[in-house]
Amino acid sequence: MGGSEVFTFELTASDGSASSTDTVSYTLRRNAIPTVNAGPDLTAQATSNQGTTEVNVSGASANDAAFFFLQSGLSLAWIQTAGPNVTLRNNTTLTPTIEIDNASLTSVTNFEFELRVNDGLESASDTVQLQFTPSANTPPVANAGNDLTLTAREGANTISIGLDAARSTDADGDALSFNWSQTAGTNVSFAATTATPTLSLPVSQIPVGGSEVFTFAVDVSDGSVTRTDSVTYTLRRNAAPVVDAGADKTVNGQLGQTVVSVDLNDASGSDAAIFLNQAALTYQWDVTTNPGGAANLSVTSYLATTLEISTT
Repeated sequence: MGGSEVFTFELTASDGSASSTDTVSYTLRRNAIPTVNAGPDLTAQATSNQGTTEVNVSGASANDAAFFFLQSGLSLAWIQTAGPNVTLRNNTTLTPTIEIDNASLTSVTNFEFELRVNDGLESASDTVQLQFTPSANTPPVANAGNDLTLTAREGANTISIGLDAARSTDADGDALSFNWSQTAGTNVSFAATTATPTLSLPVSQIPVGGSEVFTFAVDVSDGSVTRTDSVTYTLRRNAAPVVDAGADKTVNGQLGQTVVSVDLNDASGSDAAIFLNQAALTYQWDVTTNPGGAANLSVTSYLATTLEISTT
């Protein structure tokens, strides 16, 4: 194979008196089918369930015993013949790169690739197997944030909050996606597919001094596994306190008396939402009409106090 033989032919021409001779040669070459070896079978292990895994083929070979006759190189081409579609780079060389999308495969997967060669007359091929094992995935940890209690001021129609799942983590470093849903409370519209959506909780449907519980759940996915966490917001509707400074009074000063004392002890205060606020009412007395600056309050921060009026 790959050899040659020369055939020579002679032609003589004569006019009856003289003759001349010439020869022609034909070299017959016998082509050889090229030989090809796609290399040993391959294995690959992903290190993440995101991104790609690259497998470099380095053991392939091809040659042609008749190469010196043809005076042209072998043409090479790799094609994929089995398994889910992947990317083949540099597929016209003996050292292509196979690129596998990690997220698309969740179980052990087998691939086959064929190396085809051609010397211009003859073709040959060989195959190599690749077994791909996906990453041993660690599920993400979902964190919807801390439960909160909020109090809406009297007259407020809504109160703005921000959901926050940004503290969710993934030990593999995989990119995380988020999907929020509401599981309790008056329905609220918001952008559900970000880690930190903002929204407005309605207030008007809550009775004054009452409360409503809103619960939101977030699904956190690493592309393979989803984990869920929830957060609760307790929204309280505050009520303005009710205050009564007591009945108006008329006080008569005695002759020679320089200071007249008046006990302000019939004032009252109440708060319909005091059980929500979990804090006692505070009080502040002020003198709002004080001719000549004669009146003075002994204590200003108690419900009961004493007013002293100078008569001098």
